[in-house]
Amino acid sequence: MLYPSGKKVVTYMNAIKEFYSDYIMPDGLIEKTTFFTEYVNKTFVTEIYKNRIDKLIRVETKYTTNENETVEYFISGRDDFLRTHMFFGDCNNIHTKRFVTFYNLRLDSMAELKIDENSFITTFNERSDLLFWRKCIFQQT
Repeated sequence: MLYPSGKKVVTYMNAIKEFYSDYIMPDGLIEKTTFFTEYVNKTFVTEIYKNRIDKLIRVETKYTTNENETVEYFISGRDDFLRTHMFFGDCNNIHTKRFVTFYNLRLDSMAELKIDENSFITTFNERSDLLFWRKCIFQQT
């Protein structure tokens, strides 16, 4: 075993780096780096995962005063061919802005999906019907 207690913490001047053994954390976390400003406010967190069913490998979170920006990275092998998932604020909120990119292996050739509060834009690559993008706007009636 790499870490006999299952965890190793290294502190730096403005950062804390945590290492975990494989299969110790239930979510597959093996490395977490937290950057601070004067050990009070978190500014940036990087989490690296391994051996997950959903193929998540890395999560990067930037903390600001207005809203948090989170980017999730996935390796190939998912059924939906998801590459990255970026969102601002809370992940569970329906009004959250999202930006999703996909690998080029999708049958519908979807490359990007940008979701706002009341619309979404889908971008395609190299489709046979020459469809490049599609925009859908939602309105209350």
